[in-house]
Amino acid sequence: MKQRIHKLITKTISPQSFSLILLSCFLVPCFMAASLVLFHVPTNKNQVISWRQLDKLKALEHPKDIQIAILGDSSAGNAIDVQYFAELTGKGTVNLALTGSIGLHGIILMAAHAKKDLPNLGYLYFVIAPTTWEKDLSPEAYFLLKKGLPKSQNPLRGLQEIQDAQKGYLNWLFTPKRLQWYWNTIKKEPHKRGIWSNKADYLVQGPQLTYKKASNVWTTPLHAPKEDLSPLFETWEKLCSDIKCVFAHGPIYEGVLQSSEQALEQIQTDINPLLSTFYFAENEYWFVGYDQLGDTRNHIKLELKNNSTRHYAELLLEN
Repeated sequence: MKQRIHKLITKTISPQSFSLILLSCFLVPCFMAASLVLFHVPTNKNQVISWRQLDKLKALEHPKDIQIAILGDSSAGNAIDVQYFAELTGKGTVNLALTGSIGLHGIILMAAHAKKDLPNLGYLYFVIAPTTWEKDLSPEAYFLLKKGLPKSQNPLRGLQEIQDAQKGYLNWLFTPKRLQWYWNTIKKEPHKRGIWSNKADYLVQGPQLTYKKASNVWTTPLHAPKEDLSPLFETWEKLCSDIKCVFAHGPIYEGVLQSSEQALEQIQTDINPLLSTFYFAENEYWFVGYDQLGDTRNHIKLELKNNSTRHYAELLLEN
């Protein structure tokens, strides 16, 4: 037995075999990572919510009854109870909110899906928190959400940053780090994956932060958009040229005012040219107190969701 082990350890490996082993160590994780995407196995919350919302849209029993599509980031997903909103407005409604990290490009793509799949859609209702306007293009969001959109109905197809991102598709698809994300999702955030099976309307909030921790995290200064958004706004305007687009700010913790007053003013200045083309746009931020917040500075507490739903329904009904 000892002799066999000794031979195994001391056995000379040919250069060809060694190269093959190294290549396998690289290629196997890459193909495993790509398989997760191709077989719709989510590895992070952006994939979970993107695929969930697309599946929800395709699975609607009566798509002709939907007149309002709620779009935006997690502030919309956490603040609006879609059934109660439909009762208040008297209009069939679907909530297709994504996350802030998916960014504006992903939100626009989801709006294009809504226009394509909902024949009697009358309103695209965008609810976006100030924290989202500074986000750069997320190539992942584009790759996840462009599927199912014909080129002629893809509002982002002409943007330079999209053309640049497409060149990196294979790098994104074969990212070995996705295996680590998958493990972390299973280990740390299993409730995020749970919406896949229980058909929840949006991602489940995590535990509420304590005030001591929140006072440090939630008052981090906001920033105005880093890039020129005018090319993106032009595509947005075209998207809204034949439908009523409505905009409202997502809730934001009042504690950011002290550190972010100038940034908030700049954000509003930057987005005003876009909002002026909308059917209706709310120009005032909605600041909320600590006692109204859930697990982050732009998420309403679950038990207060009816109150925030009324807030957004009334904005639509009054205008």
